[in-house]
Amino acid sequence: MNKDSIKVASNKNYIFSLELIRIICALLVFLFHLNLQFGFKTNKDILDKVITSGNFTMTIFFMLSGFVLFIQYGRNNSLTDFKSIVCFYKKRIISIWPAYCFVLIFYYFGTNYNLTDSGIKNFILFPAEFLGIQCFFQDIHRFSGNDLTWFISVLLFLYLLYPFFQFLIKKYEKYRYFFAIGCYLLSGYIVLIYVFFRDAKIFYYNNPIYRVPEFVLGIVLGQIFMKDRSKIHIGGKSAVFITLLIWVGVYKLTEVIFINIPFGYMALTFDIILIPFIAVLLLAVANIKNKYVQVFCRHKIITYLGSITFTFYLTQGIMIRILRILLEKFVFSSIEMLISGFLINLFLAIALYELVQKNAKKLAIKYHFI
Repeated sequence: MNKDSIKVASNKNYIFSLELIRIICALLVFLFHLNLQFGFKTNKDILDKVITSGNFTMTIFFMLSGFVLFIQYGRNNSLTDFKSIVCFYKKRIISIWPAYCFVLIFYYFGTNYNLTDSGIKNFILFPAEFLGIQCFFQDIHRFSGNDLTWFISVLLFLYLLYPFFQFLIKKYEKYRYFFAIGCYLLSGYIVLIYVFFRDAKIFYYNNPIYRVPEFVLGIVLGQIFMKDRSKIHIGGKSAVFITLLIWVGVYKLTEVIFINIPFGYMALTFDIILIPFIAVLLLAVANIKNKYVQVFCRHKIITYLGSITFTFYLTQGIMIRILRILLEKFVFSSIEMLISGFLINLFLAIALYELVQKNAKKLAIKYHFI
């Protein structure tokens, strides 16, 4: 969900169509949290099942992050020396840390901090979350009352490794399809162990090591897009539409095959079957050439919504707290809950983006940090 520059060839060229995936996935995560916290439902069978299985969107985000990073940095011989790698890390820090730390401080000192046992635990835990290393401790982020920090922690870890992955994939680029298949098989195998040995309570969902194959697969897909898009002919509205139709069919098939698997595990099994279709969707959407779609994706509203997806995710925990207070005082229908939650979340996301994230970047440029 972090807003990377989605570039091809030069600063004048962008893959604007990928913003649509980013925006739709951000909305699905929002609906997933609304369902998780308040039991929100649309009363439409397929849609509700997609919403309750919304954690598969995190796989899309990790793959998308790897994809756009390779398109931005992998085309030329960038990230091959110490200075360029340090510059890369600085840009990632500025794109994540200011807004993340602002929200983190709110959670600790605005809602949770006290002198009880819980307060002492928060005090001890704060440095780990501040540094973004909480994902290495199983579910420890839940103690702060901020369940969303695991994603940021995993993302920071993957960004740390990105220059190495790019070097490896570019050096052995002729094996890119083997890399892609290997990443998928490894990711699928990890999920199957998690699902079928769930009694062992394996630490998977927010484990950074297990998210590496998804991220690397995204990087390899970026390389395939740059090298082979003229050969594989994946692209256009029809390819996107067909892929989405297949998604629905695959979900129903997954539901039949794994009918006895509990909710959370079912969603992850759905995720592993969907990874090839996520790959096709990324390539297809990135290769859309229809001028009307391009004009739509280049519209200022769409590009702005793409820019705030990261803060839209970060502020969902605050939105949940505000909405919970409102629900204690008023009775909301499902649609009223949806509209209220969305507007609160959108307002907070815009405020955080405009007041913190944009200004942090301006200061970083002004003082030559990036």
